[in-house]
Amino acid sequence: MSPTTDVVIASYREDLRWLKWLPSSWRPVVYCTDEERRDLPDGTTLLPNTAREAGQYLYHLATWYDDLADVTLFLQGGPWHHGASVLVDTILNESLPHPICYLGAHAPNKATAHKPHFDQAKAILRKAYGAIGREGDTGAAIPFSVGAQFYVRREVVHALPQEFYQRLLEATAEEDTQPGFAHMMEANWGCAFEWQSFFK
Repeated sequence: MSPTTDVVIASYREDLRWLKWLPSSWRPVVYCTDEERRDLPDGTTLLPNTAREAGQYLYHLATWYDDLADVTLFLQGGPWHHGASVLVDTILNESLPHPICYLGAHAPNKATAHKPHFDQAKAILRKAYGAIGREGDTGAAIPFSVGAQFYVRREVVHALPQEFYQRLLEATAEEDTQPGFAHMMEANWGCAFEWQSFFK
């Protein structure tokens, strides 16, 4: 059986006609935070406008935890503004070989590209680790890529329990994580998964 692939789209008012270019075997899962839109694909889930794309990604991870595809791509509603060449190459080749991989332009400063960029983001991640009884662990970073677009394999997500992602989702609405939750997670999605063992 071929691996299954879901494409999670975090949208607001972007033009979503580009969805027709996705490979036919990939299933789009659309979230939107503009409840007044009338042009959304069937099956779109409306969510509160909280924490930008991070809130929508975390909703998917926490809600679909037991039903994740083999690979899930997390994309913006207007994905081409965040590293179009990488994204187009991925779609055309239908190649998703890594356990986890950013799909965007790399951070220009190589000295900081492999590190979490915000102390507050570390504190947010510690909340989630605390919810599963692990204090002070924020995971290891992968190279930072702007745009908050990446794919991750199911087994990488499942290296941490559902409660971890649920706690991160709850953090999107907490005063001490705002403003800026989405930007902090953009630089730190690589730290939100225990991916290291999958690269051995």
